[in-house]
Amino acid sequence: MSDGILLRGLDGSNPLAFLAALGTLRTLSLALPDESVKMSWEQFEGAWRPRVFCSLAADSEKLAETLCKALHPTRESHPTRLVNYQSGNAEATKFYQAVREGKPIDSEFDSWVTALTSDVHPDATSPLQLTRSDYFVGNLDQIIANTTADHIGKTLFFPWRYADRLSGQSLHLDPSEDRRHAYQWNKPSGDPNRNNAGNMLGANRLAIEAMPLFLGLPSTNPERLLMTGWTGVRAVDATWTWPVWSTKSSLDVVRSIIAIDELQASLPNRCDLVARGVDAVYRCRRILGDKTPNLTPSQCVV
Repeated sequence: MSDGILLRGLDGSNPLAFLAALGTLRTLSLALPDESVKMSWEQFEGAWRPRVFCSLAADSEKLAETLCKALHPTRESHPTRLVNYQSGNAEATKFYQAVREGKPIDSEFDSWVTALTSDVHPDATSPLQLTRSDYFVGNLDQIIANTTADHIGKTLFFPWRYADRLSGQSLHLDPSEDRRHAYQWNKPSGDPNRNNAGNMLGANRLAIEAMPLFLGLPSTNPERLLMTGWTGVRAVDATWTWPVWSTKSSLDVVRSIIAIDELQASLPNRCDLVARGVDAVYRCRRILGDKTPNLTPSQCVV
């Protein structure tokens, strides 16, 4: 347990992999409530990769199985059920009303609501929602329903092969999914290859579980929330910055690390961040390509 287990499949410079790491930490922390589950990052095979410390660290298969069992098998039983555009996110509306009336609330559900919706701008979405609203719910359904322990194991412990079906079961968070007309043989909207490969299903499933770590607030753009780790709320200036750290950190500590103000500086102060345990900082942009949102490949800014 003291040595932890290296999640060698996750590259900290990839936004999808970073979210998968956070989702892993959060899920294990909830699944093992009597333990102090922690995560750090280290350089391995040319990238920053996370190491998890918990009682399952000696058995990668058991860790993947535990994660899979801890995850909700359907969206109907998962907090993301609150995202229902046909009903105007009715469950979130009821939640906000309960808050106004001073009724008891579920703190865990609170995190999901504030990460995905806003009562001030009901139509605003998270900058981490890169699929169109009319596709987002269906993609969540498929990701949650189709992910197995094998998908999770391949995501965490092996080089990514992108061998899972991309169509209909992706959050569109991997920069490799920026597939515009000029860059491929087939038209993106009708590419038959999307039905066979191009995706890491386990990474998308774990990334969903990272969403509550990112608080959404009303912004100057009624269509977009201002979110933890982000600056800008429009296509011309929306930027996401995230850190990796070498100090063993619990989930509560990680919540504070990803929200450090200095990360949002144009040129973050390395000395200040290193003093807080941050070893590297990555940044990417949220852009529109052919009217489809994408994340650019990240750059290391510290």
